[in-house]
This record gives sequence, structure tokens and C-alpha cells, in this order.
Amino acid sequence: MLNVEDEAVQTLMGLGLTFCQAKVYLALVPNGSCTAKTISRISKVTRQDIYRIMPKLQKLGLVQKTLSIPTEWKATPIDDGLAILLERKKKQLSEIQEKTTILLSNFRKHNKRTERKEEVPEFVILPEGKTHRRWITKKIGESQTSNDIFITLKIFRNIVYNEFEQLKKLLKRGVKFRYIIYSLDGTKNEIELDPYLKKNPSFQVRYISNTPMAATVVFDKKEVVFSNPTSNLYASPKLWSNNPNFVTLIQNYFETTWKTAREHINEEH
Repeated sequence: MLNVEDEAVQTLMGLGLTFCQAKVYLALVPNGSCTAKTISRISKVTRQDIYRIMPKLQKLGLVQKTLSIPTEWKATPIDDGLAILLERKKKQLSEIQEKTTILLSNFRKHNKRTERKEEVPEFVILPEGKTHRRWITKKIGESQTSNDIFITLKIFRNIVYNEFEQLKKLLKRGVKFRYIIYSLDGTKNEIELDPYLKKNPSFQVRYISNTPMAATVVFDKKEVVFSNPTSNLYASPKLWSNNPNFVTLIQNYFETTWKTAREHINEEH
């Protein structure tokens, strides 16, 4: 666990200083004018490094050099120093944002020029982590006609509660949703749906008691994401494909399972 001094050093490093620069500035702030020897002793940074660091801190506006023999240095008050570093950081972020916008624009122009007229069927591995979760959410948001999904009860509950507005928007646009829900821990309780979803004929939910062969999402019956049904669906890697034969295979499996799935778990005997 970091102590107060370590946290202060980390904060200054986050604002753009190096470890030694942060140590020197923090050592100098409460001690008035100090020689390089004194600064070295207080900060525990070598005197050789002090002579290298002080001109850089002076250029940043964090210290002032006094005309004395030997030379002494005085720190800019901490509130002014932090304001200087914050302003510098904001400027850097603004420049990076501008360069990122230009890079993205150039990339899109280049990608448009090299885009092939016909999309070649392919298979792509989506790496584990938040990236593919964000990708799938975006992909569902871009769907035009339907989404057929095998999903765990836990993640379905998360989607219904946290992405309700997106679901509502897509349903109004005419996109249909069919969810086949399964539970890895044997849970039998179904989720209580929002009345809007419950009454909407384009939003259908059914349940199965066994684990399916795969956890999948079929987008518009044209693309599919395929993963291990017993793994963490948010964290595990997935296979994406727009290969028509593979998509048809997964779609047929979904349709077969849909026919035998129950609309209400409490109908099970």
C-alpha cells in the first residue's frame, strides 16, 4: 500500500514528471532555497542527477534559480506547480486528440480506397477482454433485422438492466431479438422483464436446462460470434465468421434448440 509520499510522487509522474524530478520537487517545496547538496540529501537523489534535473524543472516553471554562491534553488509553490503541470498535460492531451482525429481520418480514407467490392468470407479470432465485449455491443447496435443469441442467465440480466435503452432503440427500428437462456449453476429462476420488453413481440426469450453446444450471437443471419458456453462469455476469446456455410450451420442449431426451448422455466415437469 502506497504511503502519502509515494502517492504524491505517483501523482506528479502522472502529470508528466519523471520519478527523480518528482522526488526533487517534493523535497524542495517545503524547504525554501536549497543548494544542490542539500536537495540531494533531502530527496535522496544523487548530486550528479540534481545538476541534470534542476534546469529541466526550471524550464517547466517548477523551480527558480537564485543568484548566490553556491547556487541555490527555490520551488514554485505547490498549488502553482500543480496548475502548471495540469495545464501542460491538458495541452498534450489536446494535441494527441487532434493527431488521433487526423490519423483516424487518414486511415478511413485509405481503407475506403482499398476496400474490395465483395466481402470475402473469413474467420477471425476475437481476443479476450473488454475489447471484444465492446465490439459485440457495437455490432448488435448496427444490426438491421435480427439477433439470435445463446446466453447465460447472468449476462442476460446484465444486458437487460444496463443496455435497456439500446434494446429499446433497436426494437423501435424493427430489429428482432431471440434469446435462448441457459444457466451454468443450475439456477431455475427466470428474470423479471421490463413491461416494454415483455409485451414486445419482437423481443422473445426462452430457456433451456442444459448447456448448449456453443454460446453464439447470429447477426442478421449473416455473421456469427461463437464461443465456449462454459467459459466466461465476457472474458473468453471468440470466433467471428461471415462464412455463409458456417453461419447457416449455427443458425440451424439455434432454430432446432428454439423449437424445444421453454418460454417459462416453471413449465418444466
